[in-house]
Amino acid sequence: MPASRPHATMKKTNMEVNALEHPTNGTVRHDSEDGGRPADTVPPPPAYSGFSPVEMYDTEPPRRRHSGLGIASFTIFASMALIFIIILGSITVKLSGLIDTDTGAYDYEEIERRVADMPELAFMGLALLGTLFGNFVGLILGIVGLVQKERKKVFAVLGTVLNGLVIIGLILMVLISILALASI
Repeated sequence: MPASRPHATMKKTNMEVNALEHPTNGTVRHDSEDGGRPADTVPPPPAYSGFSPVEMYDTEPPRRRHSGLGIASFTIFASMALIFIIILGSITVKLSGLIDTDTGAYDYEEIERRVADMPELAFMGLALLGTLFGNFVGLILGIVGLVQKERKKVFAVLGTVLNGLVIIGLILMVLISILALASI
C-alpha cells in the first residue's frame, strides 16, 4: 500500500485470496485429467469479484459529525432566549413603579403617558416580535437538520424542541392577553 494514500481501501488480488484461503504448502498443481488435485480435496473457490461486503480501511472509518443546521438551530434558540430575557427585563425596569405592589392596582392613563414618552418601548416590542421570528427560523433549521442523513441529531432535536416550545409559549401568552383584554 503506498504511503501517499493512507485512507485508501485495501483490495486483494485473485492470487492473494486463493493463497490465503487455500494454501498449497509449497506444492504446484499441474493440469491433468482430474485438474491436478487429489479426489478428497474441495474445488477451488470462485474467482474473486473485487466486491467485499465489509470494506477494510487503513484507519478507522469516518466518524459521523454533528448536523451543522442542528447546531445553528440550537444557537439561534440560545441567542433568542438571551435577547428575549434582556428586552423583557428592560421593559420591566422602564415600567416599574406603575403597579402598586400592595394592591395590584395600576393606572391606565399613567401607563399610556409613559409609553407615549418612551419611543424605545415600541422598539423593544418589535424586538420581542423579532425573537419570535428568530425562533421560527431556528425551528425550520432544526427540522431540516433532523432529516439529514449520516449526521448526529442531538443539536437538531434540541433546537427543534426548544424553538417549538418558545413559539408555542409566545402564542399562548398572546392568546391569554387577548382573552384578558376582552374580558375587561
